[in-house]
Amino acid sequence: MAAPVELELTHWVVEGGGSADVTVGEVPGAPGLRGVLAARAFTQGEAVISLPVRLAVGLGLHTFTPQELAARLLRRRHAKRSWAAELDAFWSSLPPLPWSAPDMLPPLSGIGIDLTEFGHWAALCASYSHVFPMAGSAPGRFLLPLLHLVNHDGLAPNIAVEKDAAAGAFKGIALRDIAAGEQVTYRYNWGILRPDVALANYFFIQPMDPPLRCALDLPTAQMEVEFEDADDLQYLPRTAPEAQAEARRLGELLAASPTTLAQDEALLDAGLDDAGGQADWQTRRILEYRVQRKRALRWTIARLLKRRPHDRRRMGHLGMPQKNIIS
Repeated sequence: MAAPVELELTHWVVEGGGSADVTVGEVPGAPGLRGVLAARAFTQGEAVISLPVRLAVGLGLHTFTPQELAARLLRRRHAKRSWAAELDAFWSSLPPLPWSAPDMLPPLSGIGIDLTEFGHWAALCASYSHVFPMAGSAPGRFLLPLLHLVNHDGLAPNIAVEKDAAAGAFKGIALRDIAAGEQVTYRYNWGILRPDVALANYFFIQPMDPPLRCALDLPTAQMEVEFEDADDLQYLPRTAPEAQAEARRLGELLAASPTTLAQDEALLDAGLDDAGGQADWQTRRILEYRVQRKRALRWTIARLLKRRPHDRRRMGHLGMPQKNIIS
């Protein structure tokens, strides 16, 4: 059953001229996971959610940093209090500030924003914003009420989020027929198929087969990956010496982990944390990350060693403990 704040948000969208034949509640088969569910059956091409453009929150150019977007939004909320009040149903649906600190941020101290609150809003702008053309066709970032509650599915999403300029609305369009009660999902972007990018930005993991390495485990070692970057094969070395060096580097990453893949999988299967206690949902996400990361490293090392079969006998010389490769 949807919480009052989520019911209020849905009603607010409809009363504002939008459409939303959806409910917000626990996803079937995923205890503790909140999501958007279809309240009726939809056919391919139908708008599952339609949000009038005037209900969206424009943040600024897509090239602005999350901190710049947050500063602009907070100043706007302070200067245009009546506008901010009209969006109370949306603000209330956002994750709450976990805690506050006394240190005030100088540029925003006049409106009562401290460093922790500012960081919280910057994270919200980074995690929940969508990129669409603004006036003049320049790409900009927008917060889309209700659509921000739709979960990510990088493999088989059932809607695509589009801007319908003619209708003056942002829409979640069904990519296929959707059954009543089915979870509504869309692909946030290609970059978050990587475990560390997904965890850092959205705190979830998208399992892949074969597994993708973490962005920071790639030779480029950077979190800013291309949206279309969903293939690790392009990062494999082309020569045997390069493959040996890369296998050594990845083996050292595995060896540095305090747990093995088998240990992490056992904890995840048993629902336990590292101390043997019951794992909460945050701990399970961390364990899922550790499992996916190790699987991707092992898969990549196996690919590298196929180039030179005798390298497997040399693992001791490469600084790759056997237990971390096999277990």
